Amino acid sequence: MSADATVGALQSTVCHDLEGMLDTHQYNFEKLEEVLLPQLDRELSALLEDLHQRVLLESTPVVWNGEFGRTPIINKDAGRDHSPDVMMIGLAGGGISGGQVIGRSDEHAAFPQDHPVTPEDVWVTIYHQFGVDWSRMYNIPESREFSTAPETVPILPYGTPIQVQF
Repeated sequence: MSADATVGALQSTVCHDLEGMLDTHQYNFEKLEEVLLPQLDRELSALLEDLHQRVLLESTPVVWNGEFGRTPIINKDAGRDHSPDVMMIGLAGGGISGGQVIGRSDEHAAFPQDHPVTPEDVWVTIYHQFGVDWSRMYNIPESREFSTAPETVPILPYGTPIQVQF
């Protein structure tokens, strides 16, 4: 599967939600083992391999994340609910050296224990790696849609580059 086809498949997976399979409030382990992880393994590994073969991986950041982590506690429906306190984000390509783990949760995977990182920190790190000034201010066009917006905004209002090996 080519990178172009894989990106389409990944977008399709997210957009169509595999008929409700992505949300694991119920049957978490069954959904992960039977559908979600095998599909992720196939599609993400195909994307990375294709980018590598085309010599595009070094210049293409690949980010894999969801909008929430999951609670360490299994609910009454054999699922795991949303947890805003701990989540994982996978990064590949874009010059980042593989095999790094940044941060750690407590023994219950409920709260950050050391090196907490925010999603904004991840994006600032990617912008930093590619020489983009994330704090640069941009003018907002005047229109009714943005009547309450400030005149200028940065790409990101906050964030700190993560100390990763490139």
